[in-house]
Amino acid sequence: GLTNGTPYVMSIPEIANDNAFRTKYGKNKAVDVTFNKTIWNANITDQQKDHAAQGTEMSRVEDGEWDPTNPNVFYFLTTESNKFPTSTAPNPAEPTFSRDGGGLWRLTFVDGQNPDKGAKLELLLDGSEAPYLSKPDNLAVTPNGVVIIQEDPGNNGHVSRIVAFRTSDSKLAVIAEFNKEYFAPGAAKFMTVDEESSGIIDATSLFARNGDTNSYYLFNTQIHTTGVMTARPDIAWKSKAAKATADKIAIEGGAYYLMTISNWGDVFK
Repeated sequence: GLTNGTPYVMSIPEIANDNAFRTKYGKNKAVDVTFNKTIWNANITDQQKDHAAQGTEMSRVEDGEWDPTNPNVFYFLTTESNKFPTSTAPNPAEPTFSRDGGGLWRLTFVDGQNPDKGAKLELLLDGSEAPYLSKPDNLAVTPNGVVIIQEDPGNNGHVSRIVAFRTSDSKLAVIAEFNKEYFAPGAAKFMTVDEESSGIIDATSLFARNGDTNSYYLFNTQIHTTGVMTARPDIAWKSKAAKATADKIAIEGGAYYLMTISNWGDVFK
């Protein structure tokens, strides 16, 4: 873990929380923020009180990554919006499913190596945009300015996706989706409505060969089924007892994937 450092909290003048920022500033407005020193050598209750007094509260900060081409720019996701109305309005294509589109944020530091010099914070996505994100969870940032966002809608009828956001023009595109044969409510081969992908990283440097212009990404999927082996339709069980034994041994269903993007321009057509 981290040791011998000093903790700070982000503070926005006159903004107590995520909701207040959305109400006052909305999207695509760069707002000055500072980082205030907070305590660490106290009980957890006193620490929480000091953090709240010194900083601005965000709704479930989930994941973040530095821009690989700019060491002063940091992108991060909030999985929820604390019930902000436009962020939780239903997807018109799925009006019966609950949703929170969270937010995609960009911090631009004066000096990323010295955050105490301050930064500017922008809300790039507020969850109201089509294709209507549902619980944005993990992200990766590409060298060409694309933020890849993974959804974790939880125990929800919405089928989880991976969505790309191009920062240059704010275009959004769905690039992957769980198979509805297994994860859409009422599907013939239904497993669960509690599926997610997670942990996406840019693996191009590991997989690209000389002259290869593809982009490569690794990520995992997690299938939260009742009975782990329900997530393995490829296995022909000799008996119910054999499947039950495997269920007791296994911990979680899922897989690890390599995703190849051959042309980002085609993604956003």
